Amino acid sequence: MDIKRIMRIMDLSFHTRRTIERSLHEIDRRALNAMVLVKQHGNKLASYGVVAQAFREHAVHLKQVATPLQRSIAPLVCVQMRILQLGRMADMLDKTAGVIARNGGNAGFLHGSRRNWICNMETEEAEAAMSCPLRLVRVSESTRV
Repeated sequence: MDIKRIMRIMDLSFHTRRTIERSLHEIDRRALNAMVLVKQHGNKLASYGVVAQAFREHAVHLKQVATPLQRSIAPLVCVQMRILQLGRMADMLDKTAGVIARNGGNAGFLHGSRRNWICNMETEEAEAAMSCPLRLVRVSESTRV
């Protein structure tokens, strides 16, 4: 995964969170306005007040359900950033080894370090491929509406 995809995920996550917050705030505001109308007009609009209260309660519930899902995005992005960091480090070691070899030096130790970085990167990618989807499934199962 490249940095542009990670940044796009972060942007989409932020916009999704803001959209959810704004929508739920708007639902809550309209339901509260409806409840004020019910209080002003008495029993004529009593059923309207019940519906408005149900909307407010459901808006609060949706916000509570969305919060863990939004929080689960950050650890996933951190893992991907770490993998990118390891890949860039391996590339840097490869370039440094190339410069040393061109100047007649022995860069064997850098090639070994590069292999270690690549091994670490592949290990973290494999762990992320297994744990990240499982984490999302657990969060989504724990927040079912």
